[in-house]
Amino acid sequence: MEKLDETVKLEGTVIGGESDSSFLFVEEFVEVNQGLTVEEAYEKYDSALLYSFSFEKDKLAEFKIGDKVIVWAPDEFYDTEPQGGTAEKVEIVE
Repeated sequence: MEKLDETVKLEGTVIGGESDSSFLFVEEFVEVNQGLTVEEAYEKYDSALLYSFSFEKDKLAEFKIGDKVIVWAPDEFYDTEPQGGTAEKVEIVE
């Protein structure tokens, strides 16, 4: 995790789509063929690497489950399980 001016840069994979305005993310590059639920993600990955991000759909690039991405978010996360926040920017890694 890289921190720049009250914002963090996290690199990893979109592993689930909780709704049209949030997604489940793991802070590592993994292969995912279908979306995981939060429970499935906890079984498969270290909980310290899991995040749930909300976003404003019109402000972010189109991404899908399985995409390797860079997420920019405020460095203060919600006190939730998994930890979460609002994604300010999501870049797809080519």
